[in-house]
Amino acid sequence: MASSPEVRKGEVLELLRTHPVDYCILTWRADNPEEGIHEQLASQANAGGSVIHVVRQLTQDKVVKWMIDSGASFHLIHARAVRDEVARVRPCSRSISVDTAHGKIVLDREVDSHIPTLQETVTARLGQTSSNILSLGRLCQEHGCSLHWGSFEGKPRLWDARGRN
Repeated sequence: MASSPEVRKGEVLELLRTHPVDYCILTWRADNPEEGIHEQLASQANAGGSVIHVVRQLTQDKVVKWMIDSGASFHLIHARAVRDEVARVRPCSRSISVDTAHGKIVLDREVDSHIPTLQETVTARLGQTSSNILSLGRLCQEHGCSLHWGSFEGKPRLWDARGRN
């Protein structure tokens, strides 16, 4: 399947206005700065009698294994694990300094990273010497996960918001 070139929202709206279609599928990256594009595109296409499906393409980073840490205040990802770092990484609203197993590090950049096993996208702080860590507290508070470790059970279970473990 051939890949289409990337276009901006205004260009797509103009194309739909001038070249009506019966059916089309549009994809956009989750880190696209033009969030909200799907509502405008769908209404524009539907106004012209077209059927439109908009698919949000999620960026999965090169993380083989995430560690879940009950003591971590933030999700952390190593800079080498981030795909397309230049386009996706952004400055944090507030820089922080944290003590890790690798020593003190300053976290002043972040990236949205898709976690396929959870079917969730998390905002992770970027570190040069950090491991890939998911904060258990943030998973529970922001994504509806829960952790259960029953008496005499060999390992805990992490449940997502949809009840899957």
